[in-house]
Amino acid sequence: MKDARPSIRTESSATVTGAPIVSPFGFPAKLDTVCAEVLRRLLSGERLTSLDAVGEASTTRLAAYVFYLEDGYGWRIERTEKAAGCKDGRVAYVSEYFLPPTVIAHADERGAA
Repeated sequence: MKDARPSIRTESSATVTGAPIVSPFGFPAKLDTVCAEVLRRLLSGERLTSLDAVGEASTTRLAAYVFYLEDGYGWRIERTEKAAGCKDGRVAYVSEYFLPPTVIAHADERGAA
């Protein structure tokens, strides 16, 4: 290996500005979005499934908005598996998303209403 280059790096692998820090309980800037609607329903104490979101929040991508609220705005959204009966007699399990009452109370203190 006569032509091997030295593996000394002179630049840092970290960015200069770093990753953004997400503060908990952030709110969407626009109030007329699906993201804001999902958050409003969760803050009102509703438990949402993907089927609920189709009729009430006009989206088929509830899990994506839940992820976006958690990752982008710092919300701690709980989920549980819920059994749902199918027409052919099978039982399917769907995720049901909700905010714990303590999180809702803390959000109300910070101006969620």
